[in-house]
Amino acid sequence: MAVHTPETDRARSAAADAWFDQPAPLISRVVVQFPIRVPIPPPWPPDPFHVFLRPLKRAFEEGNPAVGMCHFISLRASAQHPMLALMTILEGPGLAWPPEPNRYLDRRLIVFPGWGDGIVRVPTKGGRLGSRTDHVTFEEKAPGRVWGHLTPLSGEPEEKPYPASPVFLPQGNVLHLCSLRVRQPREVDLAGLVWCRMISPSSLPTQAIGESLHQGVEHDRHALISLPPQSSWDARHHLAVNILLSLDSLEDKDYPIDPGSIAPELMRNLKNREPERPIMTRFIGLRLIGGRHLIIGLSLRSGEPPNSWTLAMSRRE
Repeated sequence: MAVHTPETDRARSAAADAWFDQPAPLISRVVVQFPIRVPIPPPWPPDPFHVFLRPLKRAFEEGNPAVGMCHFISLRASAQHPMLALMTILEGPGLAWPPEPNRYLDRRLIVFPGWGDGIVRVPTKGGRLGSRTDHVTFEEKAPGRVWGHLTPLSGEPEEKPYPASPVFLPQGNVLHLCSLRVRQPREVDLAGLVWCRMISPSSLPTQAIGESLHQGVEHDRHALISLPPQSSWDARHHLAVNILLSLDSLEDKDYPIDPGSIAPELMRNLKNREPERPIMTRFIGLRLIGGRHLIIGLSLRSGEPPNSWTLAMSRRE
């Protein structure tokens, strides 16, 4: 879990709250607020595609109250943008896989980016436009071999699984799960209070929904993170995010690492690129249930991507 340090003001844990009611049979109204210290604004329309709600909506509407543990990752507000809901990391429910010294995951790990209704289309290996992606799921059925697959919106074809690739950093060896490129802050879900209506099967008791929300959301293992110093997310820059997995912890600090060296696709098709100073990547560690560590690397880069979001998977075989 990322810890707040006064001298760097890098990141800190933050709590979330969630609650629900039933205005009609089979219909639940689920509300999530993160961070809970943010003042609640006037009510606004429901947003079923918000990154805080997509993991819950999918589970409840499929009749599965066992959501797992949600880690909400939000980007601290700045002069250029309000607080942003960057992604949700979900540790799946169910029994853990057998522990092994070289095992990275003890259960499914799911990445929900804050891109709203899945507008991103990921190019397939053959160059065709793929399905609109909702989230990316990672599994490790054999120790040391982590595979990911894209889960599209309902009714669209899935892509074939791809392997996570090892990355050798000066600070240690990690696995590259996927990378994201975000053009502008206005194209990211906002943090704060969000809600939506969910239609659940009649067999799903309301007590189960309440217990699942409490276990999966109401804890302090979320993260409120900030960009590297001397960084300005203006119209000439975009955000590059690398999502990595490590057996050991990695110190939360800024490293002189080019995000393009981890995911070369992040450097493609950029307009109006300008010369850059040495690039600093901020690494934030998130401790998972099984003791391993998810690493989130943030960098601001020069240039304008063609799309609001870009999802770059790890190298395919």
